[in-house]
Amino acid sequence: MKGHFKRVAQYIESNYERLGRQDRLALNEFLELSGGPEMISSGEKIALERISARSVGTSVLNWISEYLTEIKKLIGWILGLFNGGTPPNWWTKLEQLIDEIWRMLIKLLGAIFGFDTSQLAREMSQSEVNYLNEQAAVARLQAEYDRMSRSDDD
Repeated sequence: MKGHFKRVAQYIESNYERLGRQDRLALNEFLELSGGPEMISSGEKIALERISARSVGTSVLNWISEYLTEIKKLIGWILGLFNGGTPPNWWTKLEQLIDEIWRMLIKLLGAIFGFDTSQLAREMSQSEVNYLNEQAAVARLQAEYDRMSRSDDD
């Protein structure tokens, strides 16, 4: 933002001498009324608010949470390939540990950067419920495939 206003200021300075007396007076009045330094300051403030941890931080954490869930799914599926179709029992415990560490990290980041993590926690909780429902649905589907496969063999 500062760079933009600096270029505008340089343009005005370089062209100021070419203006007639009346145009210079009008330009001076406009610059005084518009409060150039105040505009820069408020522009910076708005930009910083938009890029603050409150808006960007929770979005990034939510994005990471979603992909963490997808990564857990993939790892569970891969482990299931080597364990008769279902992940080993220890994987569920490891998933819980990963989730707890992630929740603690989010709370820590919220405290450090000053944003409210309660909404994000609710979204993550709902995402976890959806994930578990999806896992249960996949298990039911796999059981049905297995049942149909056994009946075809008979």
